[in-house]
Amino acid sequence: MHLSPSTCIRRVHALEDAGIIRGYVALFVPTKVGKGFTAYARVWLTSQDLETVERFIQESQPLPEAVECHLMAGECDVML
Repeated sequence: MHLSPSTCIRRVHALEDAGIIRGYVALFVPTKVGKGFTAYARVWLTSQDLETVERFIQESQPLPEAVECHLMAGECDVML
């Protein structure tokens, strides 16, 4: 089936509007990215009580990917 670009994009928009396509992701090959790549992860905790925060710290410390952890005020609780 050969579709013109305008016909194709109209169909894609219709699928998005219908909720069939909910989003897009980018997948990359880590070995081709090289050093200097930084990614931020926003984390929402179930609570900010001492027990929950301490448990999160214990669980996240062994992660070699997490080089920094910041307790946030606002939309999310923690930024990794």
